[in-house]
Amino acid sequence: MIMSAFIKTVQNTAHKHNLWSRGSKIIVGVSGGPDSICLLDVLVFLSKKYEWQLRIAHVNYGLRDNDSDADALFVKKLAKQYKLPCSVLKPKITKQTNLEEYLRNIRYIFFEKLRTKYKFDSIAVAHTLDDQAETVLMRLIRGSGLSGLRAMQVKNGFIIRPLLEITRKDIMRYIGEQHLTYRTDDSNTDTKFLRNNIRHRLIPYLQKNFNPNIRDVLAHTARVVAEEYDMFFLTQEQSSIPFQHTDHTLTFQIKDLLALNQGRQQILLRDFFKLVRGHLKGITSKHTYVVLDMFRSEKSKIKTLSFAKLIITSVGTRATITLAKTLKK
Repeated sequence: MIMSAFIKTVQNTAHKHNLWSRGSKIIVGVSGGPDSICLLDVLVFLSKKYEWQLRIAHVNYGLRDNDSDADALFVKKLAKQYKLPCSVLKPKITKQTNLEEYLRNIRYIFFEKLRTKYKFDSIAVAHTLDDQAETVLMRLIRGSGLSGLRAMQVKNGFIIRPLLEITRKDIMRYIGEQHLTYRTDDSNTDTKFLRNNIRHRLIPYLQKNFNPNIRDVLAHTARVVAEEYDMFFLTQEQSSIPFQHTDHTLTFQIKDLLALNQGRQQILLRDFFKLVRGHLKGITSKHTYVVLDMFRSEKSKIKTLSFAKLIITSVGTRATITLAKTLKK
């Protein structure tokens, strides 16, 4: 894929999903790896046409000692080369369990703080089609429902992913053609992380034994699920139910929820969880199934479930969803 074709693919993706406009102000997440270096180079090239304002953001987690510092120095030099401002965060890492999710939260909170501080329009990150395929498998393994199987979106709030429809193979070809340099993170081969395990073991196995185009198939599946989910959601917008929501507590009538079709029950219950908790991390379709089973049960008048910092209580015909930590006050 020559440069012009590569750039055209990015522009087509951007046009389909309305990622930017002339004069946009974009934070660019740059780790120093090939994907983010490619993203930065493409955005710098396009900025001349669209008159953008770009700012580089980098997180130095310090987990690889001198190599992490070298990554940060590399990104700073790159910013000078492109004549762009650069913000670097070096957080204190305290958590060791579920490290991937922990680091991701640090990264996106930092990016959003920069976007707000400098009044930028969006945050560009360098996820690829390969990343999308890995995400679909990760969520399948964890038992996600339709919402989770939509995987990553090209545009999600202020986050934009201009390379999400491009393979890592094409990115490496672009880097070679443009003679770009990048940093290599050895931790990306550590299979103790689920994503790395899927990338280096599961996907190659599926390619070899089931479908050589498995990455394209999985990414296509995510697109189809996202489109059908959004279509279903839009057509069901009026299928909500009355509820009361104040200070991390939400109440509603169980009979109103159970009167909806099963798919809508699942979606609405997840919406309620998100309203109370602020996000859906750690919540899967299994949780909603268990809650709905409790609502249907006639064994006792008062029933309670707790998971993912939520407490769900059923008293007679009324259900209450409460954020657990608020009960300790």
